[in-house]
Amino acid sequence: MKINFEKYFFTYFLATLFISSSTVNASNKQHNLVELIDIVGQQRMLVHRVLVSYAQIGQVQSFGNPVNTKINAIKQFEKNIDILKNSVQAQQPLLKMVNTWNKLKVITLAIPDRRKMKILIGYNEDIVAYANEIMSLLLNKDGRNAVNIAGKQRMLSQRIALFMLMENWGFKDSYTTKMQISLANFSLNIKHLKKNKDNNEQINKLLNSLDKDYINLIKIISRGKKERDYSFSISRYTSQMLRKSKKMTQLYVRLPAV
Repeated sequence: MKINFEKYFFTYFLATLFISSSTVNASNKQHNLVELIDIVGQQRMLVHRVLVSYAQIGQVQSFGNPVNTKINAIKQFEKNIDILKNSVQAQQPLLKMVNTWNKLKVITLAIPDRRKMKILIGYNEDIVAYANEIMSLLLNKDGRNAVNIAGKQRMLSQRIALFMLMENWGFKDSYTTKMQISLANFSLNIKHLKKNKDNNEQINKLLNSLDKDYINLIKIISRGKKERDYSFSISRYTSQMLRKSKKMTQLYVRLPAV
């Protein structure tokens, strides 16, 4: 569904003005290691979420209200930064993450520009690398890798959506390859998590449901733009996969330590 262009960008301007003038207060809550693993994993997903919304706005797509989604993702990313500053010892990669994030945010708060996408993808990849560096240090202390892998599914759902949007915007080559790698990793992670002996009934049900979503998404992609409402269908399935992956990650966070 297309949007009224003038009304859309007026709303976009107001939303951008709001987030530019707002401040984020860090929570005083003390977070344990498993919660920190979850929060670092969120950062990998949230930066993708910002770019997915940016690309949707640039292509004037309305699914999932990308203006509000982008604002909420930016606010959550910065809230998480404040938590991590007070909670993790890996300050060097965290500082690099913040510096790169600030560059990315400046671009994404402006009206979307297709020509900026390659720069944004580069920042995105750097932020994911810094998050992975922090994640490795946390996992060395706790070892709850199921939380990390389940959290990766959140990121991969948005990574698939991002590279499909890049393809839709006329970018191909390496982005198509990255999308295919992301799809393969999503499937591999499901297989890995299904073998986890600590899974409960809710987790297994979500894993089976994500497996079905993955299969349906592959069918849509294989039919390509011959598929009716192709972009909408991709957005719908990747959003569904994100929602279920979020729920699954929280279930792993709440599992008792062995």
